[in-house]
Amino acid sequence: VEAIQQPKTWRLIKAINGDSREAKEMVFVIHGILQDKSLPPLNMKPKTVPSRYRFLKQGVTITGLDTPTFSDSIKSATEIYGLFDWNFAEGRMELWSCVNRTPNECDSIHASNRYLMLKMEATHQPFKKLVDPKGILKAMAKESYVHTEDNDVLYTKCKTQAEGKFFYKEIGPQAFQIGDIVEIQVLFVVVPLKDEKVKMIMVLQSITLLEAWSKVKRKTDK
Repeated sequence: VEAIQQPKTWRLIKAINGDSREAKEMVFVIHGILQDKSLPPLNMKPKTVPSRYRFLKQGVTITGLDTPTFSDSIKSATEIYGLFDWNFAEGRMELWSCVNRTPNECDSIHASNRYLMLKMEATHQPFKKLVDPKGILKAMAKESYVHTEDNDVLYTKCKTQAEGKFFYKEIGPQAFQIGDIVEIQVLFVVVPLKDEKVKMIMVLQSITLLEAWSKVKRKTDK
């Protein structure tokens, strides 16, 4: 666990080949079924004051329908929370659980990422055309906010070549539908709150379409 000053966060950093001078943040992969989503592009500017723009997020909720592999993902996430909690004084870290009970009583995981950050915290990175085709997010940034590398979410589709090899093609966020089988990549990050409190969040880095809901439905209908 390493403290980062700008923006103020605590992150899981892994040394490369045992060399702490060459380290990278740990990325975690989770597979599941897309249960809910709040993804770009935006069709209109949100009805909120500009001071709230930095709280707007893109995010997904996935479920594993209580499969063993998904349950293992939840167990691992809980262990990561314990690792972070060990680094803070007792009671400073907010209680956390990645488990949300769905109407059919299956566990689910939610991950999200903000569109914008305060300009003082980082440098700007242009929005991709597939994410902001109308330039709405770009207009919202203006002078106070920036879209950074940390805010960037990659949207891809996994395809198979004739020889059986996999490759990934970038697609628009609107291609994802409820019921799709997906892979998400997330970061576990601790952020500061008021009164010296902190909390752990799951930051969405990418979402990959493994199998579309329409294709899954055709298989189950046979």
